[in-house]
Amino acid sequence: MAKKYDVIIVGAGPAGFMAARTAGENGLDVALLDKKKDVTSFNRSGAQTLVSMTEPYMGNLVVLNPRDNRISLSPNGLSLKYDGPYRNLYAWAFHAPSGHPVRLGVADEGRETGEIARVGVVIDKEVLLQNMLEEVKAVSVDVFPGISVDRVTPTAEGVIVEGSGQSFEGTYCIAADGVNSGIAEMLGFNEDRYYWCNLNVTSHYMSGVDADPNTVITSSGYLDDGKVLFFMAPRPYEGEFNVQVLSIDPRVNLKKAMDHFLTTGFTGEWFKNAKKLRSMSAICSCYDPIEESFKDNVLVIADAASTQEIENIGALMCGWRAGSAVSAAVRERNLKLRKMTGISTYTNWWKEAFCDSYDHEAYMKNWILTFVLTKAERMSFAFGLLDAPLRANFNPYTAGKIMGAKMATLQPVIAQERPDIWLELVRLRWPLKEVYSEVTRISKPISDGPIAPKARGYPGTSREAWVKSLGRFLKEKK
Repeated sequence: MAKKYDVIIVGAGPAGFMAARTAGENGLDVALLDKKKDVTSFNRSGAQTLVSMTEPYMGNLVVLNPRDNRISLSPNGLSLKYDGPYRNLYAWAFHAPSGHPVRLGVADEGRETGEIARVGVVIDKEVLLQNMLEEVKAVSVDVFPGISVDRVTPTAEGVIVEGSGQSFEGTYCIAADGVNSGIAEMLGFNEDRYYWCNLNVTSHYMSGVDADPNTVITSSGYLDDGKVLFFMAPRPYEGEFNVQVLSIDPRVNLKKAMDHFLTTGFTGEWFKNAKKLRSMSAICSCYDPIEESFKDNVLVIADAASTQEIENIGALMCGWRAGSAVSAAVRERNLKLRKMTGISTYTNWWKEAFCDSYDHEAYMKNWILTFVLTKAERMSFAFGLLDAPLRANFNPYTAGKIMGAKMATLQPVIAQERPDIWLELVRLRWPLKEVYSEVTRISKPISDGPIAPKARGYPGTSREAWVKSLGRFLKEKK
């Protein structure tokens, strides 16, 4: 007879590994499934960072402790091994197409102050996954690589998970299968979610790049076939950088866009002596978050339930919380308790710590500025007004607000000197779904499972309705 597990976890990323380790530590019989044959390999575009080290992230402060090779989160007390290389990040610079930087922090000042000033840390994610594999094996977790899950069937007593010719029976299932979660799609979690777009990414690891080794760099490109974003972060290895080009517009040729930044853009100066070491890509579907993340004995966590990616720190928190919640739920069932609260400890925390605490539309604004400021010259003018460094920050939910607050103080100047730019900037006050509407219309969600017909975008509040609410001046200009 096949072994029945207390919990089957699908997805061996930081969230899945942490859920498996936590459940294993609590004595549960755990199966961890992943579609990769080598569960510790990292083969998709990603920044590989620990974010927000100068402010709480989902209620916790992040600590990298190189003395003892630990990553820890306080006050919740989560701690895990990381014995790989790392590099401190002291600033995040947003460059206009002209090259003018808007700086959140100054790297030279951060280096002088030391590690307490770091806004984030770059790690090697493959080393992190190797450390986590060691930890789950130490608590008797059964790891099954090369399993592509294609069916999840709730039963009266639990759930059956099938894939790659194998079947697994468990009391609970944790879906930690990533931003394009097949399980969320299969079980209908996506049916009521608003689909925004796909984030399309191509990236290179490169050496010989002439850039600051402790600064994350972002810029924008206005190309013939659409708008793109440029993102570059140092690697934890001396002289290496992770260079990415991203777009939410499916019509954009990302290879040509990468060539633009490596050669003809103002960034080309940084890559004159650069060498490509490795290339990767990714496509991530962006939805509204899943608020009701548990049904039919399946708990959907981390990237699978968030708007896009919840960052490595968020994934670790979700995995730890989910593993603890399922451990409590299994214990409650075994004791035949009348009041079952184990799962709700996760679902309530998820709503409070993520859904209610972070504005997912503010996050989606990270990708849309080039659709608001429609010409490179206009963005360069607006960014050019920001000369003094802003507060150091490396948090995707906070950085845009810091820049937006400063830009708001400059609106009288922009309205006076460049009313054309002011009229475009006020589009940031439109219903965001309207700004995204064209991209949403021409995009299709990506999933490891079949696409639910309800998981589609809609035009949102009309532009006309928004214009009426703005007032007479904008109506006249329109």
